[in-house]
Parts: sequence; C-alpha cells; structure tokens
Amino acid sequence: MTNKERIIELSKHFNTNEVAEICKVSVSYVYRVLREHHSKTLTLTNYLNALQQGITNKADLAALFGVERTTIFRFEQKHMAKETVGQILYILNGNIDEAKKAQALTNEETAELLQLPTLPKVTHELRQMLNKLEKHKKLTSFHTELYNKIAAALNALKC
Repeated sequence: MTNKERIIELSKHFNTNEVAEICKVSVSYVYRVLREHHSKTLTLTNYLNALQQGITNKADLAALFGVERTTIFRFEQKHMAKETVGQILYILNGNIDEAKKAQALTNEETAELLQLPTLPKVTHELRQMLNKLEKHKKLTSFHTELYNKIAAALNALKC
C-alpha cells in the first residue's frame, strides 16, 4: 500500500492532523492527497456543470460530489429556488417532464416553464435560418455577414 493509499484509507477514520501524525507527513500534504482523491467540491458552478452534463438525479449528484442526498437538497434550497433549477434543466434539454420530476414542480410552475425558449429549439431554429440563407449568402455582404453571425452563434452553442 502506497503512502497516498494509506492516507486516503486513514482519512476515513481519523482527522487530517491525526493522519499526518500517523503517516509522518505534513498536514498540507494530507490535504493535497485528499483533494486529488476526492470528487469535485459542491459549488454552484460545479453543480450547474453537472446539470448541463445531464446528471439530474439527486443520488447521482450526491455521488459525484461525495456528499449525502440531503446535502444536495439543502444546497439547492440555499443557493437557488427549485424553479431556477427547473428552468435550467428545461432550457438545457427541452424535456418538461424531466424538469418537473427532478424538481417536483407544481403544474403552475411547469406552465411557466413552457413559455421559455430551450436550447434544442433555439439551435433548431438557427439551423433552419442557416439552411435558408445558404443559397443567398453570396448575394450581398449583408447576407454573408448574417450567415456568418448565425454560423458563429451555432458554433458558440457547440451544436
């Protein structure tokens, strides 16, 4: 067993000072090893990135961040309203049922979501515009510039 593996194993039972003492290393080294080993920290940015990757189940989010499900619930309550998370989920994937189920939204809250544009709808409309302009992009500089702007927008959305 390497020293890092030993530190990780001991950290499950002892605090960092005790682990450093047992392994005869500095406390900062213990922190560095544990930071490398443990999953991502639960921050608003990391949470939103996980949602964007399609991880919406509370248990999956908890496993990703190495916390309990209740911590995920408390985090959501503290940092954002369930409506906000529902909006983000709906905008990202356009699936109203998934957003409603993931955040336990009421029918009124769900009805408000349907009025929002979604990423799939927007990219579809941009592609349609691009296809229509493709034939005419060489006509004038205006058409060329418009075509390039729409293409750049699609590229920025990574679609």
